[in-house]
Amino acid sequence: MHKQDHDPRRRVDWLDLSAIGLSGLCLLHCLAGSLVVAALSAVSLAVPAAHDLHLGALVIVVPLTVVALGRTLTRHRYVLPSAIGAVGLALMILAVLPALRGSAEVMLTVSGVTLLAVAHALNMRHLRYCPA
Repeated sequence: MHKQDHDPRRRVDWLDLSAIGLSGLCLLHCLAGSLVVAALSAVSLAVPAAHDLHLGALVIVVPLTVVALGRTLTRHRYVLPSAIGAVGLALMILAVLPALRGSAEVMLTVSGVTLLAVAHALNMRHLRYCPA
C-alpha cells in the first residue's frame, strides 16, 4: 500500500455520503410529487402513500443523521453541521404532522432534506480536513 492510501484526508465518509444520497432521493421524490400534486391534487392528496413514505424515511434518516453528525460534534466539538442538521430534522418531523398534509408537507420536507444535505456536506468536509 502506498502512503497516500492511508491519508485520512482522502478517505471517503460513507455515512455522510449515504445521507447526502438519501437527501437527494428525497428531494427528487418531493419535487416529482409536487408536480403530481399540482396536476392531480384531488387524487394525490387523498392517497396516504406519500405521507407513509415520509414516516418510514424518518426511521432511517434520524438515526443516520444522529450517528453521522453526532460523532463530529463529540469528537471535534464542531457544532455547525449538527445545528443545521437538527433544524433540517425538525422540519422533516413537522412535515409529517397530520395537520400539515399537502403543499406544507412538501415545502417543509424539501427544506428539511436540503438542510440535512448541507449539514452532511459540511460534516464530510470537516472530517476530511480535520481527521483527528
